[in-house]
Amino acid sequence: MLKLNIKNKIVILLLCASVSLIGCSVKNKESSEIKQVTNNKVDITPLRFSNKTSLTDLTKLDGKKVSIVGYMEEVDSDNDKANSYIANVPYPQTHKSFRDILDSIVSITEVDNKDFTVLKGPVIATGYMKIESVKINIRGDSETYKYKMVGVTVRRLTVNEVDENVKTYTKLVDSGFCTDFDEAMKLFSFLEDIKLNPTNARFGDSILKRMDSELDKVGRDKCKNLVIMLDRFKIAGLKMDTDVKNGKKINEEWFMKELNVARNAYRTWINLNVIK
Repeated sequence: MLKLNIKNKIVILLLCASVSLIGCSVKNKESSEIKQVTNNKVDITPLRFSNKTSLTDLTKLDGKKVSIVGYMEEVDSDNDKANSYIANVPYPQTHKSFRDILDSIVSITEVDNKDFTVLKGPVIATGYMKIESVKINIRGDSETYKYKMVGVTVRRLTVNEVDENVKTYTKLVDSGFCTDFDEAMKLFSFLEDIKLNPTNARFGDSILKRMDSELDKVGRDKCKNLVIMLDRFKIAGLKMDTDVKNGKKINEEWFMKELNVARNAYRTWINLNVIK
C-alpha cells in the first residue's frame, strides 16, 4: 500500500479543496445565468386571427405581451405613420361595425412612436395588448375597435417561416411581382394625364416582361389565375399604348372595366390563398 508523507498529504488536500471551490464556482455561475435568463424572459402570447379571440379573452391579456402574424397596409393619414394596422389578409375589407372579436384587423402603435415602415408580405407584430376604443380608417372608411396593440415592433417573415399556403404569396412579393403589379396599376390610372399628353406611351412592354419573368421564378403552376390575369392585363395595357401612339381616343368605359377586373382578380386570388 502506497504510503504518503505529511508533505504529500498536504498537497493532495490543497488540490481537493481547489477542485471543490472551482466546482462550486461553476455551479453558482450556472445558477446565476439560468436565473438571469428566467428574469429577463417575458412570456409572449401568440394570437391568431383564425382563432377569433373574443373581447373577454383579450381583456385577460390587457397589458401583457402578445404577437400576431398578418399583413401591414398604409394608413390613410400621412400625418400619423406611427399608427398602422395588421390585417389577416393583404387586402382587407371594412366591416362597418363595432368590433369585439379579433378576427381580421388590429390597430398597432410603434414602440417609440416613430413612423412605421410598411413592409410588403407576411409580418409578425409583437407588442402589448391594450383594451381601449380606437378608430381605424381603411380606404376612406372608418371602423371602431375595442382593442389595440401598443409598443409594437414589426418584423418581415421569410418564406421558410410562414405556413405552406402563404409561401406562394411570399415568393411573389420577394420576386418583385407584387411591386410591379402596383406600378402597372398606377400607369393604368393616369387617364387624365393621357388626355393632356395623348402621344406619350404609358405602359410599354418592359414591365410586362419583368412580371412574366417573376411569375416564372415563382412557378406558373402555383398561380395559374395570376397568369390568366396577366395575359388580360397585357392586352389592355398594350391596347392603351397602341391607341395613344396612333392618336385614337381611349374607350374609358372598357378600359376601366379591364382595370377593375385585373385588380379584383389579383386581390381576390391572393386573399383566398393566404387565408386558408
